[in-house]
Amino acid sequence: MSFPEEASREGYDYFPVKIHQKLSNNKYEIIRKLGCGPRSSTWLAWRASDDNYFSIKIYTIAASKRAEEVELPILQLPLSTTVEDLRLKEETHKLPVLVVQRAVHCACEALHVLHGANIMHGAVNAENVYFATGTTTPKLNPEDRPSVKKIGKFYVIASQPLKHPFRWRDKRDIVSEWPLQLVNLGHAQKSTFKPEPGNDYLSAPETLSQKPSVSPQTDMWQLGCMILKLLTGSNPPFISGDDASSRLASIQAALGDGSAKSIQALLVDVLDKRDAAKAAGFIRDCLHLNPSRRLTADKALQHGWFAANM
Repeated sequence: MSFPEEASREGYDYFPVKIHQKLSNNKYEIIRKLGCGPRSSTWLAWRASDDNYFSIKIYTIAASKRAEEVELPILQLPLSTTVEDLRLKEETHKLPVLVVQRAVHCACEALHVLHGANIMHGAVNAENVYFATGTTTPKLNPEDRPSVKKIGKFYVIASQPLKHPFRWRDKRDIVSEWPLQLVNLGHAQKSTFKPEPGNDYLSAPETLSQKPSVSPQTDMWQLGCMILKLLTGSNPPFISGDDASSRLASIQAALGDGSAKSIQALLVDVLDKRDAAKAAGFIRDCLHLNPSRRLTADKALQHGWFAANM
């Protein structure tokens, strides 16, 4: 989903940033707003001491405590738009296998680091896989000035994401070098893992039991769902339902071989049989009902589905 600007949100507790505002003892100057999510807003900031630019994520009051608990990064190199944005620009809302493989590989690299530190990301999806600009000095159009728009009775600064040159039709050698990063750790948890109210974790089976639980392996479930959506252009059919039992039944059908809603059948509709079989194998390894049997991020990086291409 995409998020509205912060002033239109109930219970908004965002830091009231202004263009040209100075932060950290005048070390950084806010240049433009890059985006806004449910727990933070992201801003492009300029550091005069070395003429470099950075993305600064400023958490809401409610999210600040969690940011401190899991030591979330607040300052990073400038980011552009997401893989989900790229998917939605494609007419069929589907992405080529090579593009999906690159996104998954980069996500697994990030998860390998996070899980090694006993941190669960908690929101692995294409909306959180961003293109990095690859530079601390992005090209800014001087005429592309930050604009203010009215939402309800509030006036807020409109988001202006940085542009990147990459396209879904890029050739293999270019795609293999795409600078993608899994970010937005607002749902992250460290060491002690508990299901978060309002987060359905894409119907991961461990969250549907009478005693729901989550773990870093829940991230791998979300990764499998992300792959299926990027390849088919639709949400997996099993992530929604009236109750837990109906969702579990849909999951079992997807993991089987005979159902028209099986992972293999869904992929054969959009890929050739060879590509569908390989992708289905990887996805099923992410979607085991038992979290302990799912691929780990480390094992995923060695998986035959994309190891040769990355």
